[in-house]
Amino acid sequence: MPAGTPPEATRKLFSAVTQALKAPQVAPTLAREGTEISASGSPEDFARFIAEDARLWSRLVKDSGAKAD
Repeated sequence: MPAGTPPEATRKLFSAVTQALKAPQVAPTLAREGTEISASGSPEDFARFIAEDARLWSRLVKDSGAKAD
């Protein structure tokens, strides 16, 4: 969601996605695409995960010396 989205809208979408991920056909469908479900406890937990993941990949790319063409 874009930065500045009202917290109530964020919670509503988070709740809807969490419910959708519980549908029995979702896990097998995602697995066929090479993805597994890993749910967060809250929108704030997910935001922390994304921030930490971005820092990790940023460091890995920097340490590797990779350059964009």
